[in-house]
Amino acid sequence: MVVGSSLLWFCIGRRVLLGEVAVKSGMTDRDDSIERGKAERRELEDAGWEPKGRGAKTIWQSPADGRWYAHHQAVVMQRKGNAPKRRITC
Repeated sequence: MVVGSSLLWFCIGRRVLLGEVAVKSGMTDRDDSIERGKAERRELEDAGWEPKGRGAKTIWQSPADGRWYAHHQAVVMQRKGNAPKRRITC
């Protein structure tokens, strides 16, 4: 993410060159992805989903039906309210 720019000048022989350099924030796209993953993990855990594994290969057990879902699918289901209905056991 570019957050600003700086003007620079250079002397080469008898010429002066001006240039603009973009200044980036300290966070990279990878950092953003890691933070998003942590937030999604907290969101699922807070809703009662149980994780198995860690990182990109994590699967999640639904608190409603006990089935296992891929991370992305679990997040989408949770956010859309499409999580399976809880099973009623006698």
